[in-house]
Amino acid sequence: MAPTDNAPPRALTSVALYVGGALGPLGGSVVQPMLPELAVGLRTSTATAAASLTVYFLPYAALLLVSGTLGERWGRRRTVRWAFVAYAVASLGCAVAPTAGTFLLGRATQGVVNAFTTPLVLAGLSELEPRAHLGRRVGIFGAFQAAGVSLGPFLGGIAAGWNWRVAFVAVAAIAGLLTLAPPDGAPRRAAASPSFRSLLGAPMATLCVCGFGIGSCVVGTGFLVALRLRDDLGTSPGVAGVVLVGFGLAGLLVGPLGGRVTDRIDAAVTGPLAAGTAAGLLLVAGRADGLPALAALWVGTGAAASLLVVSVQRLTVEAVPANRGGAASVQSAFRFLGSAVAPALWLPVATRSIPVAFAGAAGGSLLSGVALLTHRRLRDGGALSDPGSSTPVRGRRTPRSR
Repeated sequence: MAPTDNAPPRALTSVALYVGGALGPLGGSVVQPMLPELAVGLRTSTATAAASLTVYFLPYAALLLVSGTLGERWGRRRTVRWAFVAYAVASLGCAVAPTAGTFLLGRATQGVVNAFTTPLVLAGLSELEPRAHLGRRVGIFGAFQAAGVSLGPFLGGIAAGWNWRVAFVAVAAIAGLLTLAPPDGAPRRAAASPSFRSLLGAPMATLCVCGFGIGSCVVGTGFLVALRLRDDLGTSPGVAGVVLVGFGLAGLLVGPLGGRVTDRIDAAVTGPLAAGTAAGLLLVAGRADGLPALAALWVGTGAAASLLVVSVQRLTVEAVPANRGGAASVQSAFRFLGSAVAPALWLPVATRSIPVAFAGAAGGSLLSGVALLTHRRLRDGGALSDPGSSTPVRGRRTPRSR
């Protein structure tokens, strides 16, 4: 897609898109360490303050099913810019909220508009450079998202010690700056308008199944590690927290490397390998003896999960070239849904046998790999094709001179 007039320099756009990928996770998780302070400041209960997490992520997940396609129709550049403006305003609303109801409304608005940034930012990022460099960019994008997950609680914890409202002012400032360099993309209407129907084929279905498996059986299983640490190893909450952070830190470090790997090896190959590796590590983690062993296995799982997510994200933005934003948003919706239902899936099993719960999650990770192998067969069989062309997209690497 050709750059639009008055577009910012490519380097500035790249940085802005990476930071834009981090904004959603950062803004969503910033409240985690400040729930008691929120309850006091808003004169409400801790349970109501904790609802600020739910009202952020629930509309975000629901709207991901349609936000990417709508944003492609309206134009990525316009949609993302106005979404960042709305995110900044909603964040300032949270900062000055006098009541719990007003605060929760601001949080819900953050979640709604975030659905119109993350998938479109990833779609725009995928078109900044030749396809030969796509994996590297997707990997860096994943690393920034992992950084957002980690930095959100850090920012929230620092602000809570002084004034929790400052955290939302900082988030608003970041969102405001991001409006200066939105992704490229003009509105597309009539015959060029991307359709929801383009997302209903078997190739996208396999990616959505894989996304659900990643969320429910890999990313969302941290609570199983926490149960093992508490019930089997008798560790303190602080130690458990340090161990759990290792998963995200591994993703932060491995993401860019994993992206480069997918530039050299088909993501439909690296994805199943990563899913199988995660499955093996989870299976062993269910019976690992000792804190160091479990911590190492969980860090390894985080590294494998990072490569798996990067592989799936790359395959997703390539699956529907005419609607990259829609594909990214739908696949993310299923991954987030998987993370949301993971406790409901595995906690009843874990109350009877934690190793069996880990084994079940390992089996789910393997099924994610099978879904990617199925996607590869569909793709190489010609199920994916560029719009207006009869040429199948077979995952071949294009020359760097493209």
